[in-house]
Amino acid sequence: MANIYKRCADWVTGLRSNLFTWARIKLTFIYLLIIVIILGVFSVILYVNLAQHLSADLAGHHEYAISSSEENPLEDALERLEGGIITADIIVLLISGSLSYFLAGYTLKPIRLALNAQTSFSAEASHELRTPLAVMRTGIEVLLRGHPHLPDEAKQVLNNNLEEISLMSAMTEQLLELSRGKSLSLVQFDRLDLTAIIKNTAEKLTQLAAGKQIGIKFNSTSKIFVNGKKDDLERMLKNIITNAITYTPFGGQISVSLFEKSGMAEIRVADTGIGIAAHHLPHLFEAFYKADQARAAVDIQPGAGLGLAIVKQIVQQHRGTVEIKSLIDKGTTVIIRIPRA
Repeated sequence: MANIYKRCADWVTGLRSNLFTWARIKLTFIYLLIIVIILGVFSVILYVNLAQHLSADLAGHHEYAISSSEENPLEDALERLEGGIITADIIVLLISGSLSYFLAGYTLKPIRLALNAQTSFSAEASHELRTPLAVMRTGIEVLLRGHPHLPDEAKQVLNNNLEEISLMSAMTEQLLELSRGKSLSLVQFDRLDLTAIIKNTAEKLTQLAAGKQIGIKFNSTSKIFVNGKKDDLERMLKNIITNAITYTPFGGQISVSLFEKSGMAEIRVADTGIGIAAHHLPHLFEAFYKADQARAAVDIQPGAGLGLAIVKQIVQQHRGTVEIKSLIDKGTTVIIRIPRA
């Protein structure tokens, strides 16, 4: 029985990760809900009107008048009427369900084609931009090293250009990751030690956190294994912890915890940063969305707003869920749940 529940849960989480299939089902449900409301109102009105006519007709015939006998022609007629209306409603709903599913797919088809075209364009544009950006970066670095006596103003301009090129390079890589992830239909997963992955990723970012005198603490009760892709899980954790470092003031603290809960591996990354306003929370996983409030409070680096979009994509590919809880000036907690192996 437990395996059946687990398979059902995996099927539901896998379905939710398929954007258009899930949207098609929800749109079908909306169509059916509208039909149910209309059909229900129509059926009630029809039943009441026919019941009144039947009562009037039977009352006009003395031979069918209600007597003390066990048989009641009026009740028998109303039961048959009710059964007929219910049967007709069921048939209409079955036919409407099939048509609704077809129409939902037809409605979403242009959107799906447009999104696929946009994804392909992002992938191709990101791939093509990498080479000229790398050439520009190399040229500026060679110029700065080969001409140490350049005027300070020229050096400042070149260094600013290097920063912008670095930002554009990071953005193109993130766009490429997003487009690759969206094009994946079925990913082969390996059985991985999630505890070791989190520990190693946190250790790699310790030096970055030390630059702001931020401590990273990892807590785990035991080894927990999941089915997944190691590189993607590391990228997911890196994006989350880097965000925590970015938005945590000097001397803050970041806590990374891993434990088992209801058959799921639950990861919690909590910081003592500036927090996020409640109205930003529903939009944080949207591509290019940035909530850079309170810039004066922390040393915030410019970004493309793609890190959390990549996080959500990776979590969905691993049939998991992700949510963010935050309070202004108190900190932020990112909670990720992935099925255990």
